[in-house]
Amino acid sequence: MRPHIVNHLGFRTDFGAPRRRPELPAGFVALVFTFDGDLWVSRTADGPVGTAGPLRPASPALISGPRTVPAVGVHAGEVHAWRCT
Repeated sequence: MRPHIVNHLGFRTDFGAPRRRPELPAGFVALVFTFDGDLWVSRTADGPVGTAGPLRPASPALISGPRTVPAVGVHAGEVHAWRCT
C-alpha cells in the first residue's frame, strides 16, 4: 500500500471542551482511527456539540472520500488518533 499513501500521522488533542474544525475539500481519501474518543462529521456548520443538529453518529473510525465541498469535523475535546491519506 505504500505507493498509495500520501501522508500518515498520529495526533492527540486535549482541549478540555468540545471542538469543531473545518475539513476542507480534498482530492484524496482519508482514513482515521481513534484510540480513545469518538469523532462526528457534518456537511454543514449547524448543530453545535451538545445540541440536536445534522451531525452523524459518533464513530471510533471514519473514512472520507474525495470531495468538492467542505465538512465539519467534531470531537469531544480530547482525542488520540491516527490518520492516513
